[in-house]
Amino acid sequence: MVTHHGGSSSSSGRKRPLRAKPQGGLEGQEQWVSRFATMSPCEAFSWLVHPMSVEDFLEQYWEKKPLHLSRGEPSRFGDLLPESVIEQQLRSREGLTFGQDINVARCGADGLQVMCNGTGRADASAVPRKVKEESCSVQVVHPQRFSAPLAALMARLEAHVGCLWGANSFRTPSGGMGFKAHHDE
Repeated sequence: MVTHHGGSSSSSGRKRPLRAKPQGGLEGQEQWVSRFATMSPCEAFSWLVHPMSVEDFLEQYWEKKPLHLSRGEPSRFGDLLPESVIEQQLRSREGLTFGQDINVARCGADGLQVMCNGTGRADASAVPRKVKEESCSVQVVHPQRFSAPLAALMARLEAHVGCLWGANSFRTPSGGMGFKAHHDE
């Protein structure tokens, strides 16, 4: 289980408490939590980079170059972060804040990224509308805060490599492109 200590500062400078336990509880999520709870940290890392071996990944890619694994398994990550979890968080009392928790973008006619964020709290009905009507992509920053299965996976990965891991979730409608191709360092 990943626990957070302290709080995070919002863009206004006020402290926002972080959840000690990620939200979740939707059907399928408990199965993932149980699955990761029974995996060793090495097994979780192996599951993540499959079909490549951990040894090959560490030797050829770790801190050297980006890797894209095309597995032909569209449901591989299943219920790790269902859209309903993000919708639930958007509608929750805490909500999601543009630029801090969630980003919305689309590719302009000139091929450049156009940020479609509002200011402050993201509107629970506006975000899906932007996806549908403007083919925007949605980035959720550190989604493990809202997903117990992701938190369980991240904890295993952190234990395996001995450092903190970060995650972002990107959802793009079919035929759309919102965020420029990139990799995090």
